[in-house]
Amino acid sequence: MFSPTFGLAEIKTEVFSIGTLVEAIFTTVENLSGSTFIEAIYTAVYSPTFGLAEIKTEVFSIGTLVEGIYTAIYSPTFGLEEIKTEVFQILKQSFSQDLTTGIAQRDNPNNNDDFYVEVLNNRTATVSVTLTVFDFSSGTGISALGTPTLLTIGPGNVIEFASLNLNATVLNRYEVTLTNVTDGIYIWSAFRLASGELSPANTFRAGEFVPLLP
Repeated sequence: MFSPTFGLAEIKTEVFSIGTLVEAIFTTVENLSGSTFIEAIYTAVYSPTFGLAEIKTEVFSIGTLVEGIYTAIYSPTFGLEEIKTEVFQILKQSFSQDLTTGIAQRDNPNNNDDFYVEVLNNRTATVSVTLTVFDFSSGTGISALGTPTLLTIGPGNVIEFASLNLNATVLNRYEVTLTNVTDGIYIWSAFRLASGELSPANTFRAGEFVPLLP
């Protein structure tokens, strides 16, 4: 009510301004003779700047602009439907990919450490993914631990790949990859130390696997 922007005081000021403007218009009209008044109206109507012709031109331009916007929105090539289709394809691709841990350094390796990979299938159908563990201990990555191996997981199930009692010289630097991973597949990988604890540096949760680029 008392706002300086849109309260009573501002409303009163605007009403007063409108009243002053209307009063000025009526004063001007009263001072015009009949022929002068008609001439003034004629001049305004046919003015090339703000008369009927200009109004018609501007309305036509607005109509053309609206038509162009409508055409763009519903275009089968680059309209909303096409955008939605492309976004869906991008999302579909992001959930159908190969994943990797990237290169990892085995933290404080000891004899008798155990290595695990577990894959959860939250889909309603059986899926198969290929697991490969690469050993970079000698510099060049070579597949290790009997991989690549095909893991077939039923709907709602978890499958575990384990290699127990690893020698301290194995997988000092390593990478875990899984191919043909789709939406609803979640992966976990870790080293369990001889003490029974998981190695924090070598624990990879589902969100820490990244796309494996060619």
